[in-house]
Amino acid sequence: MQFEMNYEAGKDFTKVTFTADLFKMKQSIIEILRTTFERIGAIDNKNGTFMFPVFIDSSVIKTIIRNTCFVCGGLMKDDNKLSLPFINSNQCSVKLFKDNKVRKCVQCGHSHT
Repeated sequence: MQFEMNYEAGKDFTKVTFTADLFKMKQSIIEILRTTFERIGAIDNKNGTFMFPVFIDSSVIKTIIRNTCFVCGGLMKDDNKLSLPFINSNQCSVKLFKDNKVRKCVQCGHSHT
């Protein structure tokens, strides 16, 4: 799921609007994101717009989203996955094991690259 964030800087708060449809997500995941945002001082305007204190950098918001599983709301972590060897019979070539980086949820096991 892709998020696009639009910022409007103010004196005390930065207005961040998520233009991706945040509300197509499961309600439980939306609540987890809201709760996490509120913990760092955000005010939820209930329409996909949050007001963050000016000292909250956009990288913090992106990290929260990147580390939240969109299936269960658990913590996503980097994981390495070895792919199986691939044998191409037409060219008689063998592809060795490849190390693929994936993000995996520690709670439900959901993963994505």
